[in-house]
Amino acid sequence: MQTSVWEKIILAILMLVAIGLFLQPFLHRVKRVAMGRGELHYDRLGERIARWIREVLFQGTVIAGRTNAGWAHALVFWAFCVFLLETADLFARMFGSPVGILGNGLFHHFYQAIVAVFAVFALGGIIYLIIRRFYIRPPALGDKPSYTSAVVADFIAYLMVTYILGAFVMNEEGLAFKINAWLHIIVIMCFIVIIPRSKHLHLLLSLFTTFFKDFELVAIKPLNIDFEDEDADEEDMYLGAEKFTDLGKYTILCSFTCVECGRCWDNCPARITGKQLDPKQFMLNLRDVYLTEPEREISADDRFSEVIWQCTTCGACTFQCPVGIDHPLPMLEMRRGYVANSVFPDAMRPLFDNLESTGNPWNYQPTDAAEFLAENEFPEFEGDKKVLYWVGCMGRFDDYYRKVSIAFKKLLDASGVDYGVLLDETCTGDAARRAGNEFLFQMLAEGNIETLNEANPNVIVSTCPHCLRTLEEYKEMGLKKEIRMVHHTEYLMELINDGSLKLNGKVSTDVTYHDACYLSRYSDDKGYIDPRHLLEKTGVELKEPERRKRKSFCCGAGGAMLFAEETEGTRIDHERVEELVRTGALECATSCPFCQLMIRDGLGDKGKEDMPVKDIAEILVESLPG
Repeated sequence: MQTSVWEKIILAILMLVAIGLFLQPFLHRVKRVAMGRGELHYDRLGERIARWIREVLFQGTVIAGRTNAGWAHALVFWAFCVFLLETADLFARMFGSPVGILGNGLFHHFYQAIVAVFAVFALGGIIYLIIRRFYIRPPALGDKPSYTSAVVADFIAYLMVTYILGAFVMNEEGLAFKINAWLHIIVIMCFIVIIPRSKHLHLLLSLFTTFFKDFELVAIKPLNIDFEDEDADEEDMYLGAEKFTDLGKYTILCSFTCVECGRCWDNCPARITGKQLDPKQFMLNLRDVYLTEPEREISADDRFSEVIWQCTTCGACTFQCPVGIDHPLPMLEMRRGYVANSVFPDAMRPLFDNLESTGNPWNYQPTDAAEFLAENEFPEFEGDKKVLYWVGCMGRFDDYYRKVSIAFKKLLDASGVDYGVLLDETCTGDAARRAGNEFLFQMLAEGNIETLNEANPNVIVSTCPHCLRTLEEYKEMGLKKEIRMVHHTEYLMELINDGSLKLNGKVSTDVTYHDACYLSRYSDDKGYIDPRHLLEKTGVELKEPERRKRKSFCCGAGGAMLFAEETEGTRIDHERVEELVRTGALECATSCPFCQLMIRDGLGDKGKEDMPVKDIAEILVESLPG
């Protein structure tokens, strides 16, 4: 294809104009990201690259979250990738190169055939997405159609059809081919201009959010408050986000990356049960702030003051997000800022006071726990022991959940494990931290870290996923990193596998199992695999709820919401209980004290008190020989 000097000049001008119109809003957003606190993380580089390949190139989360729409999107994305080289070749030829970058030989013809195949698949994918977005319109997409989405979809469909015609029907030296090539160039230039002005900026920014995202869900960073620094100025001490620029660079980057797909909307338990919180709209509101008044005080924006106290930190939103957004992080950082200014829900006051005065959320006296441990002959952890059983607040104080502590003790004794408990154990501070009281959390954490480092166990095992998560967070604050944290379901599975724990498998009942968020999503695959293997070993028949494993539905207790009141919509535990009851199971199994309490209360509210709620440890005890 021959092009004149004037055509080359026009092409160069179009490119410069398009690049300029792209860079102006793009660099504006980059500057906003630079205003945030902290740094973007690139540690564990090999793992980050592997995750990036899985999530971006192979579209792992995109496909897993919504199968049909995910595959349609993936086909369009893969076509976009293979088109990059062909588009570069077109530009080279338009600028006068007789061979482009792909040459005129067999390789180029072979590559064109590959691109054509992807073009056909992408055309099918984009037609499906057009029908879904503009005709079916699932509620998660919102009430208002995105006109830029319509334009971009039309662009993609046009490029796919005309590419096939240009490559296999038109004569490369003919007028039709040149007109087609110019139309391709104009459409691509328009696309470049639209990208930074729409949600389609995710095509670029998601490459970074998926790379920089923490490996842990909702990875809260410690503030490292120095209580012994007498010269520290409390007014200058950072205790949480008070302005929007106090949020992290990663959070600001995420606000510009949101693709508005609504997967978080689909899965958020607060939104599903009629609360104000909508994680998608939350990120879009943040985007609006950063594009207008990023220096604004958070407390001056009513869009955030209520909804941040409705998040259970279940992680369903960020787990489903195809572009790596971690929605709860800015909510928790905002909570920190509010609490630092003594602004928080009234229901949180007793929690904070009790933790500060007695080291547990319910104002029980430590002597109550000591008496329980002594009466049931829990061995004290001493220097020669390697396994520390972290009992947790509910395991030490709650009359109902103490049965789980005793059951787990029986299993450890039956397995011959040499373990012990701390007689002076205090709350890990999980609820304080997630409620935003970092000052109180760090006070509790420092005491526990000193105790645990002195005890120096090889393994800490607990029945509480919230305790384990928080104990793991201690490692960023001075706890010995070599101490292994393990949930009791995983530990019991190990004892069975090595022959230490033997079961008779004769428990004859049917059970439904509720996956705890802090175990099934926050943990690795063992978090949902091991509990099911354990139940299988007991002989029970498992009846699964619809939402299970990594897609389990929250009980409503996480994020310190166990200690708050749900004042809007329906209760989250009621939504979950109704689903569990629909399985027709006679009993409900759990593996988290918070979950057990919430489900037990929910069943009572629904008049289903006759459905027992048991920890997996209790069911295993029923299967012990003899």
